[in-house]
Amino acid sequence: VNFTFYEAFGTTSALTTTQYVHGNKIYVYSSSLDVVGYQNAQIVENEIEIYNAANRGHTLAILDPYGDTVSITTYDTYGSAGSLTTLANALNGVSTGNIVILTVWDASALNAGVRSSLTTYYGSTNANTWAASRRDHIFIGIRN
Repeated sequence: VNFTFYEAFGTTSALTTTQYVHGNKIYVYSSSLDVVGYQNAQIVENEIEIYNAANRGHTLAILDPYGDTVSITTYDTYGSAGSLTTLANALNGVSTGNIVILTVWDASALNAGVRSSLTTYYGSTNANTWAASRRDHIFIGIRN
């Protein structure tokens, strides 16, 4: 069973998506400083903004199956290799059935450890990894 609802990567244009997960409307925006008119990373859930900030790297929002926010944490995956390990561990530790949302502001990296977590626990079929660069990333999935 594939528990990935959406995943996309970009470099010079912003990424945005609206997905419906367990009846929750989730809007996500990601951009880098290479995007003309770049904005903060943003997550809006059921028309309520739960995240809007310019924090470099990946931001992980965890929602319970009803759409209530469990946590929102930013990992500087661009500037700190250790943040990639911490992000992978956080993804591995999400409770079954919870919704995960990843978005990027400015720049990021994604290594094999994070990719393994997304594949193993969220059904991602992408193999994309990248070194520290100005790359956008949005991922929405459910922990299986």
